[in-house]
Amino acid sequence: KAAPPQPLAAAEDLASRLIVETDAKQRAEMVQKAEQLLRDLAQRNNGSVPEVQNAYLLLAGLQSWRGRQQPAAALLAMTLVSKCTADNQARAALLFFSSGDVATAGQLLSAAQRRAPRAVAIQRASAMIAYDLGHDEETLQWCRQWAEQEPSNFEPWRLTLQVYEDRGHAHLAVDACRELLR
Repeated sequence: KAAPPQPLAAAEDLASRLIVETDAKQRAEMVQKAEQLLRDLAQRNNGSVPEVQNAYLLLAGLQSWRGRQQPAAALLAMTLVSKCTADNQARAALLFFSSGDVATAGQLLSAAQRRAPRAVAIQRASAMIAYDLGHDEETLQWCRQWAEQEPSNFEPWRLTLQVYEDRGHAHLAVDACRELLR
């Protein structure tokens, strides 16, 4: 029997899935569960432990995602972001971005990109944010890198096809599909 996931790992998984979940009830349940896991973790440890810093960062992102900007800012102010993993910086960037806080998202994503530009979580977040900002070439660049890291994951290819469809370049979408099938 497998051991249950550690609280931080379980919350990280929930935060990652939250970005793509479309069912509002599911999202609400995921946020509630992730926040509870992170709060419990933070209460059990003192604030200097890197795991707790990651919990604070994800809590800040979740608060921002819920539209609670003041609590998000307070949590972010008490977080030593440099102690957080690049993956969690990218997760938090997506959460802040989806709430409309583009400046904070940009700062977090830039820090993550400097630390681990080849990490899948950073490539995923970078591609998704670049797409939402309408930066097609940057989106395609991040998608290429992401697809190289995870060749069996369809998501970078889906986003690539979306860029070509948005541009009205059906022939490039077909080329991307051929590349995928190689």
